[in-house]
Amino acid sequence: MTRRRPPVRRRNRRPSRRQQQRGAQLLAFAVAAAAGVGLVMMRVHWLLTHWWILIVALALAVLAGVGWLYHRQ
Repeated sequence: MTRRRPPVRRRNRRPSRRQQQRGAQLLAFAVAAAAGVGLVMMRVHWLLTHWWILIVALALAVLAGVGWLYHRQ
């Protein structure tokens, strides 16, 4: 009678160095994206609170454009 071999046990393998680096890069990207979104949201909130600055910037841009066109002619 032949004996059956015991099943081969698989050891839990650690992720390779490349996989660890990919995980670290993904985490860094997620943190940077979250920080960027937070920063944009803070700026938008500040500009909505200080709406008059947008009007002043728009007026200055229009004046600069008119001056550039006048100088070009």
